[in-house]
Amino acid sequence: NHIYGTVWIFGTVGLLLFGIVGYFAVLKKTKFESVPYTENIRLSDFFKTPIVCGLIRPKIILPMNFDLDDDAKVKSVIAHECTHIRRGDNFWRLLASFTLYIHWFNPLVWICYDAFIRDMEVSCDEEVLGKSESDIRGEYAESLVSLSGSGTNPLYGGVLSFGESAIKERVKCIMNFKRATLLIVIICVAVAAALGVIFLTNPSAPG
Repeated sequence: NHIYGTVWIFGTVGLLLFGIVGYFAVLKKTKFESVPYTENIRLSDFFKTPIVCGLIRPKIILPMNFDLDDDAKVKSVIAHECTHIRRGDNFWRLLASFTLYIHWFNPLVWICYDAFIRDMEVSCDEEVLGKSESDIRGEYAESLVSLSGSGTNPLYGGVLSFGESAIKERVKCIMNFKRATLLIVIICVAVAAALGVIFLTNPSAPG
């Protein structure tokens, strides 16, 4: 037990140190080795796929060779990354990463971490598609494939990459995406209200 505890401590401390160093190394790259494009968007040679970096004032980092003249691709990427920022996904990823560092010895935690990242990306994709005034599934899927990377390292914590996980699964979800109609929304609200009445109402006391 003492040996296992020592191994766990060294593993956790090592991962935490690598995570902190890696995260601040990325921040340094985005601050000193990138050029501003707009107030919240920067261009960098260091990254091969768009990312969101930072917790306090997160920035969107685009590859230096990103085609800024491709309006469809620019809108898709910016909408995706802005959704991450608005929802605070970089904070939740950082929290998930630290959980992984602490429970690094448990394979189930690694599986859950991977599933968490996938679900976060898919839900972000769906939100972007749902808010679009037109059907952008084709352009969005094409942008995702063309900008897909090998994935950001979990040691980077709150760094989020545009095309970092389960590309085939995400493209399939994108192409199968259907907007919720008013009827479906009404039905869902009615079902939720009915369940609330059933489960939240105190049962009558027996006579």
